[in-house]
Amino acid sequence: MATISLDTNTIRTMALFKDKTGVSPINCIGVRGTVVFVVDSDDLKNAIGKNGFKAKLIQTVLGKDVRIVGRGKTMDETIQNFIHPITLNSSKIVKGTLSILLQDPRERKKLNGNGRKTLMQLKEVLKVYHKSVSSIQLV
Repeated sequence: MATISLDTNTIRTMALFKDKTGVSPINCIGVRGTVVFVVDSDDLKNAIGKNGFKAKLIQTVLGKDVRIVGRGKTMDETIQNFIHPITLNSSKIVKGTLSILLQDPRERKKLNGNGRKTLMQLKEVLKVYHKSVSSIQLV
């Protein structure tokens, strides 16, 4: 497993998350104005809360967009959790580029929308756990 180094601001943000949700995050990553909290997949439902109440509370307290993602046991599970409700068919890393094949090719525009924000966030999360990922490509 990769070694994760955290600064004091990140540790404070993670402590706030645990205080408000009761779930310990595995990691906290800031990407393009959004704070991405990575939690264990089993704790995802508790972290988000009923009707997204806890997620909205964290977003209000931090004053930033918040995304809570469950980390899967495999890279494909983590990708699927991140792009949910879009369905992943398969993924493969070739020469540092992660190629993602979706179940329905028409859903590519959902991931490419908003300046590829979702893909950029996914890349940053995967880079922490899989150092070989340097870019992402939809096929």
